[in-house]
Amino acid sequence: MPCVLVLQRDRDGNPIHVVRGIPKGHSEPAVVVTAYRPDPEQWRDGFMRRRE
Repeated sequence: MPCVLVLQRDRDGNPIHVVRGIPKGHSEPAVVVTAYRPDPEQWRDGFMRRRE
């Protein structure tokens, strides 16, 4: 299943990473694989890039 990591924000503006995918051979529906609150110690650039 091809997946994409999407940065979203909750109603308070806090970041949430959501992994979405579309089953192979289909064009819809997109399904949520997982969602989590990213650790600020592991991410930089507004939670768009992992720290090295």
